[in-house]
Amino acid sequence: MIFPTFFSDVHANITALNAVLDDIHSRGISRIFCLGDSVTKCCNPDLVIDKLRENCEVVLRGNCDESISSPNAKLKSFWSRVKIGEERANYLHNLPVMTEFYMSGRLVRLFHASPFSTSHIYNQCILIKIL
Repeated sequence: MIFPTFFSDVHANITALNAVLDDIHSRGISRIFCLGDSVTKCCNPDLVIDKLRENCEVVLRGNCDESISSPNAKLKSFWSRVKIGEERANYLHNLPVMTEFYMSGRLVRLFHASPFSTSHIYNQCILIKIL
């Protein structure tokens, strides 16, 4: 069985992303999933987006990605939005917020904060009470 690897909250830190990807590749892992928040906070959002596109089977949209990439974003003049450009912003904006697959006969559902949107906070305790 080939085990996947999951990470999130890269926040434009290309140095950390390179270290993590080097370790993942050294272990022979090829199924890589990024669970969102690829940009903001550090200085290389453009390089991080490109690296994730090259290496990840799935990249999900997190709330920070949404805040920078939304066509209606109030932060359009924010430096990281300018640095990633329109093509990368469009890529981020069109990422899914959730993905599902089966592993060992079990459904695996991945998302950043909620399977519904980047503005919802997923609280499993509430769902358990409803069910």
